[in-house]
Order: sequence, then C-alpha cells, then structure tokens
Amino acid sequence: MDRKKEINVFIGSSTVEFEAERKELVSFIGGLNNDHRLNKGKDVNIRAHICENTSNEMRVDGSQTPHNDYIRNEADITVFMFGERVGKDTVQELELARRTFLENINRPKVFVFFKKTFVSNGKIKALKAQLKGWGYHYPKFNNLDTIKLELVLCIFDLLNEK
Repeated sequence: MDRKKEINVFIGSSTVEFEAERKELVSFIGGLNNDHRLNKGKDVNIRAHICENTSNEMRVDGSQTPHNDYIRNEADITVFMFGERVGKDTVQELELARRTFLENINRPKVFVFFKKTFVSNGKIKALKAQLKGWGYHYPKFNNLDTIKLELVLCIFDLLNEK
C-alpha cells in the first residue's frame, strides 16, 4: 500500500510586508488538498511552512534554524516574495534554497517574485543583480494569482515525477 505523498512548500518574505499574502497562500495550499481534480487517486498532502507556524522559543542556534532546516531537508518548493523590503533572513533563506537546489539536483524548486512597485531601493537592485548573476529571470506580480498558478503547475509536475 502506498503511503500518502507529501509536497512541502516553504513561503518566505518580509514578515510585515507580506503577512496577508502568506496567510492567503497557506489557505490556498490547504484548499488544494481538498481539490478532487488534483488529488484524484493520488492521496497527496500539500503542506505550507511560514514563519508564523514556528515556535517563538529561544534557541541556542538561533530562531532562523527551523526555517533553514525545513528548506534544506523537507521543502519540495520554495517561494520568495519581495516588495519594498529585503530582509536579511529572507535573503539567507533564498541563498540556502538555491544552494540546496544545486546540491540536490533540482530540489527544492525555487521561485522568486517581486511585487510590482515604483520603489526600487539599493537592496532591491542588489538582489535583482544577484538573481541575474545566477541566470534567473524573476517575475513580477500584482496579485497572488500569478504565484498560485506557478504553484499549481509545479505541484502537477512534482506529482508526475513521484
């Protein structure tokens, strides 16, 4: 008997700037578990990991450790959203996701999105230059439908792999 397949999604962003978007993506991902067209005969569980789901307890190795461990050991997909802020923790998570992707030959899948905004400060420009140096073309989004579509397409690809 096959055990339930899991697809784990890490969602990283500025904790303040994208709080509502992270929660909406978690709800969307939860809804995918109930979608019979996606789950038909596959017994799939799609889980989302966001900073709000992690205990705030003090850790010897720092509060970033659970997120880094999740990216390194569990994530099948990582999604990063940037807008006007570029937090050092989110950049660290993105860099770790890329290193893990390269080490594991395409796992986790890494997506980076920039909110369409008129603000383009030095940190945003530096991050975009870093991504360009990696050979990554980053999409822009006005609303979460862009990210939701990418997630669904990636999930279908992963289900066809497994």
